[in-house]
Amino acid sequence: MTDKAVTTDSIVPSETAPLLPAASVTTRDISNDIPRRQTPLPKVQLGIVLLVQICEPIMSQSIYPYVNQLIFDLGVSGGDPTRVGFYAGALQSLFFAVQALSVMQWGKASDRVGRKPILMIGLLGASLSMLSFGFSRSFLGLVVSRCICGALNGNVGVMKSVIGDLTDSTNRADAVSTLPMIWAFGATSGALIGGSLSYPVVQFPDVFRNKVWELYPHLLPCIVVAAVSMLAWIIIATFFHETVPSAWRLRFPFRKGPIQGNRESLSQLTALSGPRQDVSLKDLLTFPVLISSGNYVALALIDIFNLALLPLFCYSDVENGGLGLPPNSIGKVMAVYGISVGLLQFFFFSRVLRALGERTLFLCSISMFAVLYILYSLTSIVVRKFGFGIIVYVLVGVMLLTMAVADMAYSSFLPTSSERVFWNSRPFLYLYICSVFMFVTSSPPNKRVLGATFGLSQTAVSVIRAIGPATATSLFSLSLSHNILGGHFVYVVGLIMSVFSFGLGMQLPSKVWDEPSD
Repeated sequence: MTDKAVTTDSIVPSETAPLLPAASVTTRDISNDIPRRQTPLPKVQLGIVLLVQICEPIMSQSIYPYVNQLIFDLGVSGGDPTRVGFYAGALQSLFFAVQALSVMQWGKASDRVGRKPILMIGLLGASLSMLSFGFSRSFLGLVVSRCICGALNGNVGVMKSVIGDLTDSTNRADAVSTLPMIWAFGATSGALIGGSLSYPVVQFPDVFRNKVWELYPHLLPCIVVAAVSMLAWIIIATFFHETVPSAWRLRFPFRKGPIQGNRESLSQLTALSGPRQDVSLKDLLTFPVLISSGNYVALALIDIFNLALLPLFCYSDVENGGLGLPPNSIGKVMAVYGISVGLLQFFFFSRVLRALGERTLFLCSISMFAVLYILYSLTSIVVRKFGFGIIVYVLVGVMLLTMAVADMAYSSFLPTSSERVFWNSRPFLYLYICSVFMFVTSSPPNKRVLGATFGLSQTAVSVIRAIGPATATSLFSLSLSHNILGGHFVYVVGLIMSVFSFGLGMQLPSKVWDEPSD
C-alpha cells in the first residue's frame, strides 16, 4: 500500500477493511492505548484548501481600512462624523447576519452534492459581490453587495469539513497547524490591499487619472480581491478532487473521476450511500462541547467588538476620540496587527503553553481584552491632550501587541484527547479555527453530518459576529454624540464584557477532558 491519497477505485468497502493505511510515524490512541500509524497528508489537495482559507481574511479585512471614510464621503452619515459608526457597524453586521442564515444550509448541501461545487459557488459569489461593492455609490448598494456575499459564501464552514475529509485523527493536527499563519497572511494582505489601493486618485495621481477611479474610489481593492478569489476558483475547478461521494455520483456511477479523502471516511462509502439519517441538535452537542462553545461564543463577541472598534478608532478625528488616520495608514496599522499575531503565535505560543497550560493561558489571554479597552481610553485621552506624538505611537504599539497576546485565547481552546498526543509531542499553533475545528470534527456521530455540524458551529459564530460590529460602532457613536462618560462609555462596556468572559473561562476544567468513545 502506498502513502498516496486514497481513492474509491483502490478501496473495496467491507466490514474487515482496515481503516488506516500503513505509515512510518506511530501515534497512540489515548482512549484504548492501541498504537496507530500516522497517515501521510495529501499535501496538494490540502494546499488548495488553504488557498481558499487565504481568500476569506483577504476579503473580510480589505474593506476595514476605507469603509468608514467611504460611508462619510457617500453622505450616508449626513456629514456628521460621529454617526459614521452606526452605518459602518450595520454594514459589517448585516454580512454576518445573512451568513448565519445561510452557512448551515451550505454545509448540509455539501454533505449531499459534495464539497467542490459548494466551494466554487462560494468563491464565485465572493468575487461578484466584491465587484458589486466596488461599483456601489449608495449605502443600499453597499448593503446589498455585502448581503450577497454573506448569502453565497458558505466556504467558511465547508472548507473545515474538507480538511476533516482529507485527514483523520492521526494527522489532523498537522493539517490545522498551518491555519494560524494562513489567517495572519490573509489578514495582513487584505488590510494592505484595502489601505494601499483605495482612493488611488489621491495616492497615485500620476497613474490613476481616469474619472472612474474618482467616482469609485474603493473599486481598485475590490477588483484585486475579486481576482484573487477567481484565481482560487480556477484552481479548485481544475485541480481539486471531491472528498465525499455526492448523491449525484452515487446515483450515476458511470461518472468518472477520483473521490479523494482519508481511509476512515472512504471505508464508509457503503453506509454513506444508504438512507439519510437525520441527527438532532441534542445528539450533536455534548456537555464538554457546551462548555467550550460558551467560552468560544463569549470570546468571539469581545473579539469582533474590538475588531470593529479598531478601524473606527483609527479613522475618527482626534476631537471625536480617535486618531484621525487616512485609509492607507489604517491599512498599515491593521497589517502590523496581522503580522504580530502570526509572529507571536509562531515563535512564542508553544513555549508559553507548556509553561502555563491551556486553561491558564486562555484566562491570561482573555484578560488582555480588559487591558486593551483601558488602552483605548488612555490613548484617546493622551492624543487629545498632547497631540499625535511619540507617546501615542508607543501606546498604539502596545495596543497592537496586547491584541496579539489576546488572540492566544483562541489558540488555547482545549483540544480533545485524541489530539492531545500531538499537543504534548509537538508545538502546534492553534488558532480558534484549529482547536474548535478539531473538537467539532470529533463530535458528529458520523461523517454524513460533518458538514451540517460545521455549519451549525459557524451559524452560532455568525450570529455573534452579526451582533458585535453594530453594537461596538453604535456604542462608539452614542458615547461621542451624547458625551457619555466623556465619550468613553464604549470602552467601559468592552471592559465589562471582558470581565464576564474571564468569569466564564473560569468554568473550564483544569485539564482537558477525554474524548467520548465511539
